[in-house]
Amino acid sequence: MKISFFSAVCYDSIIGGRTKRLALEIARLGHDVWFVEMPGLRNMRIPPMQIRKADGISIVTLPPFPGSHKLMETCLGAVWRKAVRFFLSERLAPIEDIHCIVSTPWWTNLVRGVPFKSLTYDFIDNVSVHCSRKYEKTMRRWEESLLGRSQSIFIVRDTLRNEIKNTETKNTSLISNGVPESWLKIQPIRSTRGERPRIGFIGSIYEWVDQELICYAAETLSDLDFILIGPLRREVTVDAMRKVPNVLLNPPVPFEQVPKCIQSFDVCIIPFKRDVVSRYADPLKLYEYLALGKPVVCSVDFNPHAPVYAGTTPREFAVHIESALDEPDRSAEYREFASHYTWRKQARKVIEALGPRGSKNVEAEGAILATS
Repeated sequence: MKISFFSAVCYDSIIGGRTKRLALEIARLGHDVWFVEMPGLRNMRIPPMQIRKADGISIVTLPPFPGSHKLMETCLGAVWRKAVRFFLSERLAPIEDIHCIVSTPWWTNLVRGVPFKSLTYDFIDNVSVHCSRKYEKTMRRWEESLLGRSQSIFIVRDTLRNEIKNTETKNTSLISNGVPESWLKIQPIRSTRGERPRIGFIGSIYEWVDQELICYAAETLSDLDFILIGPLRREVTVDAMRKVPNVLLNPPVPFEQVPKCIQSFDVCIIPFKRDVVSRYADPLKLYEYLALGKPVVCSVDFNPHAPVYAGTTPREFAVHIESALDEPDRSAEYREFASHYTWRKQARKVIEALGPRGSKNVEAEGAILATS
C-alpha cells in the first residue's frame, strides 16, 4: 500500500508526534510512505521542492508559503498550489495509487485538486489547536470542506464524532494515540519517595495547560517539586508559574530522551484546562507515562478505561497526587494497559481502514457525491 501523510509539523520537529509515529510504523510494516512536511521559512531547503529518505520514509519538503492562512485563497496561493500539485504528481507518480491522510485542515485547498486513490482526514484535535484565534473561522471552514470531501475519517476519541456531519456516509475509525512498542521493554523505575518527590509533566506548555491548577497544587504540596519539560508558545506567559519556587520549567528534549525524563518522575500529571481542547484531546503522554509504569493524575478523564487518577478540581488534583505517591506498586497494571495502545497496533488499524473494506466505503461515498 502507498500512503502519503500531509502533516501539521516538520518531520524533525520537537513536537512531532502522532503523524510521525504512524508513518514510521506503517513503513516498518513494509508499505511505501511519504511524509509531506508543513512548509515554513524555518524548514527552507535548496532546491525548494525535494524528497529525501530517512527511517524508510520519503520526506517531502515544499517551498515556504508566505502569509500562510491569509494568502492561501488569493492568486498567490493558487500559483503556489499549482506548482506543488505538479511536483507531487511528478514525484509521487502514479498518484492515483496513493492514499492521502491529512492531519490539519491547512492542506484542504491543496489536496482538493490532487487525484489521490482516497482522502482521509486524521481528526486529532479541535480546530483551534491548529491555528491562532485570528484564523480560527477560516480554518473551521476549511475543516468542514475537508470533512465533506474525505471518504474516511480517523478520530482519536469518540467525542469527535459529534463534530462530523452525515457520519452514516463516512468510513469513520477510532484510532487512538499510542506509545512506541520498545518503551514497554524499558524496565520501570519504582519511586523511592526521596526527600523531594518529583511530580512531572512533559509536553507542549501551551494555552490548554492549566497553569492555575499547577500553581495551586505546587503551593499546596510545597514539599514536592513540579517539573515541567516542553516548549513554550510565544503568546502564552508563564510568569505565574515562575513565581512558585517548587515549579521548575525546563526546555524540550529530543524524543529519544523522553523515557529517561519520565523515569525520573515519581508521579506524572496531565493538567489540562477543562475546555473544548481537552474535550476532544487524546494526549500521547497518557500512554507514554503508563508504558513506563508511572502513576498518572489527570484533570480530565481522557480515556475512561485508563487506570489513572482524575481530579476535576484543584483540591482533588492535589489530593490525588498525594494518593499516587503513597500507592503500592501498580506498574504492571499500567504497562498492561499501555500495551494495547502501541503505535504498531494503531498502524495496523490504519492499514485495515484503508484496505479492501475501506475501499468499498470509498466507492460508496463516491457514488453518493456523484448523485448529490
